Amino acid sequence: MRILSNFCVFMIALSTACVAQDSTRSDFEEWTELSKGRWVGKMVLVADWPGFGKKGDKVTAYEEAALIEGGKALLTKQMSGNATSTTITYFDAGTNEIRLVSVGSAGNVFAGVISKRSADRWSFKASGSITSGEKVEGDLTVTISNGGETQTWTGDLKIDGKPSDPLNDVWMRTGKN
Repeated sequence: MRILSNFCVFMIALSTACVAQDSTRSDFEEWTELSKGRWVGKMVLVADWPGFGKKGDKVTAYEEAALIEGGKALLTKQMSGNATSTTITYFDAGTNEIRLVSVGSAGNVFAGVISKRSADRWSFKASGSITSGEKVEGDLTVTISNGGETQTWTGDLKIDGKPSDPLNDVWMRTGKN
């Protein structure tokens, strides 16, 4: 019975660790240091993205990120295709999460949570919708390389519950502010 009890405690602890990943203000500050500046992204669209392109299109995107509100938030502007988007990333002390919200000129909207997994890996879980009303969910990994000058975003998206092709976007920093 004790073995079963210990196993149950272990499984509950493991499932809790997988679901809840607390972040700290220090994690937020590290994320903003990794994200500030000007970036160029190379990607192949894994789905139709209104304003950005069609599934399979090879896209180059441009992004600029800077701290605002006394360093309490990161403002990111992205330009790609005929669309732009604005993202605000912030630390929520009430939930111990790094959160973001993004709105695009084509009507695409997303919200998500970023958390640190290791020195060079971050988790990004997001949900939202595209202009057509289709719901989007993402479970992504951001891998930091090249001394912080490259971010590779990989993982899986679901659009209206259907898996997309695997994501593999590579962003290279071209300048730091």
